[in-house]
Amino acid sequence: MKTSRPWRRTPALPRRTPGSRWAAAAGVLLLTATGLAGATAPAHAGSNGQHLVVHDPRHITASIRINGTIHNGQYTHTCVNIPGDPAWIDQNWWKGTIKVDTYAGWNCSGTYYTTFSFAVPTTQSSDWHHIYLNYP
Repeated sequence: MKTSRPWRRTPALPRRTPGSRWAAAAGVLLLTATGLAGATAPAHAGSNGQHLVVHDPRHITASIRINGTIHNGQYTHTCVNIPGDPAWIDQNWWKGTIKVDTYAGWNCSGTYYTTFSFAVPTTQSSDWHHIYLNYP
């Protein structure tokens, strides 16, 4: 015997009108356009900042703190371990003058060595800018 279960019925969906597809498409396009207008596009191909390649000829630096401006104009800092030479750092797109603090320990700890200053071009043909930790 089959029992009626009205609470399990699928609710009726509204009928589509011929113009409803176009209205939905226009709404999606509008939301996408307004979302993109407020967002800052990331840099690519060396067009608005560079990733860094850090060279440590003496092989004494375990980590660095990079302080400077990134592709969206924000001033920021980040700590990066550099286990080898060279160390390819792709966390941000750096540009302008950056300061690099060098440390003997991992995670920017241990002995602080010195601070280097580098000029990173906003645009260049490559995504990578080489910096050299040339200790005295």
